[in-house]
Amino acid sequence: MKDKLAQQQEKDQRLQEKLAKKQAKESNREEKKLQKQRQRELKESEKQAVADRKQLLKANLSLQQQIDVLASRQELKRQWYKLDNAALIYPALNVGGKDAIFRLSVLLKKEVNPLVLQQAINDVVPRFPTITTSMRAGVFWYYFDSPAFPIKAEIQDKHPATPIAVSRRRPIVRVCYFKNEIACEFFHSACDGSGGLAFLNCLVARYLTLLGEKIEDTTNCLNVFDKPSEKETEDSFQRVFDKNAPMLFKEERAYHTKGTQLPGEKLVYRKLICSASQLHSIAKQFNCTITILLSALLLLAFKHEKDFHHSKDNNPIKLSVPINLRKFYDSQTVRNFSSYLYATYVESDNLQDLINELKVQWEKQNNKAYCDGMISYNCRSQNNIFIKLTPLVLKNIVLGAVYKAKGDARNTASFSNLGIVKAPKEFAEHIHRYEFNFGKTFSTPIGMTAVTFGDCLVINLSSQIRETVVERHFVEQLSKLGAKMAVECNDVESYTIKREVNK
Repeated sequence: MKDKLAQQQEKDQRLQEKLAKKQAKESNREEKKLQKQRQRELKESEKQAVADRKQLLKANLSLQQQIDVLASRQELKRQWYKLDNAALIYPALNVGGKDAIFRLSVLLKKEVNPLVLQQAINDVVPRFPTITTSMRAGVFWYYFDSPAFPIKAEIQDKHPATPIAVSRRRPIVRVCYFKNEIACEFFHSACDGSGGLAFLNCLVARYLTLLGEKIEDTTNCLNVFDKPSEKETEDSFQRVFDKNAPMLFKEERAYHTKGTQLPGEKLVYRKLICSASQLHSIAKQFNCTITILLSALLLLAFKHEKDFHHSKDNNPIKLSVPINLRKFYDSQTVRNFSSYLYATYVESDNLQDLINELKVQWEKQNNKAYCDGMISYNCRSQNNIFIKLTPLVLKNIVLGAVYKAKGDARNTASFSNLGIVKAPKEFAEHIHRYEFNFGKTFSTPIGMTAVTFGDCLVINLSSQIRETVVERHFVEQLSKLGAKMAVECNDVESYTIKREVNK
């Protein structure tokens, strides 16, 4: 009897395996069919774009008018998505031109062709439906919807990361160009830095391909011909949310620097361009990573600024440092999937002592258990029945108040290091460097970002205030450690670029 049962179970298992293989084959066949269809559509789109460009040249239209015509052919399918857990807070804080914009850009070795860039945008838009979207207000929540207007290749005639209008049927991503630079600016609800890089890499690959270059490597570069998968568009926070994980949340307030606010949307950027290998060697002397080294130097710069102004604020100096949750969980999403750890200054002017302390702090926070607790806090709040049923108008007021009390109030500044950019190997032939910077933040007037491509590491210090005590001290201390760097700064009044080289 038992033998018969075992045989039947084996038979059923073999049958299930056969069915699974059959379904997998059918799925692969369908995927290949869709990919070929997408390839045909894009080839037809390319032919149409070439014909359009020839016709537009004969029509003697301005460059912007030509871009408008090409953009009008952009594929805009009707579809909507819920905001992911991290995206929910940003619309409620969209006030006073401080709407969580971040910018990723590449500096090419040749000048950008705007018409080819517009065609590349048109081809990439359907590949990223959750990023190339607009935001609308519902009764209880905001949601993503297809934009009524296409994404256009815009000439960079304003300072980087100006506010993007939301809830107006306009895209929440902007694509700009200027001379050799292609830049993508994202409203943070659309994606995080990793998702933004996936979009930018795909766009650059498509742009170079349209110019006749061969891009065969697919490292961190999604195939423009593929249909977006459910894994790419999912809210990974809700999928990995563990109801049994204890909630982690610290309400300790942090020191906030004061200063003379720049008028309007103005921001000052101080860009430090240095050798990644040299900075890695310096960090190795202190037995730490580049991220910890730069975090320690920034904390010391804020301590110097606090002493310089004889501040009576006794709250600790703290940096919020984003961490990519994809390294702890199996996630392929191009939406937001990051959290924060906190680097706190301890009373010591010795850089090595501070670095040793930060390494201990990092070890306690940069792990899956800590991230489980952060996700648990945020998802439980989102899933609370009373919050769900609160009308959006009231929800915005509550979320804004909570964030001011328990969000940005907990950190002195943000430092985001995207690390080494993973990209197709062919990019090295066409790209000098990547850059990454913040727009205006809600309550922290100074922020810092870093990104590395090849041996080029770019650090960007953004400031909303005229005082430069923090930035100057940071650059001086980094220079004293032996780092050689080129420094670029936009003039606050005219936005002309000033350059000086530290030899």
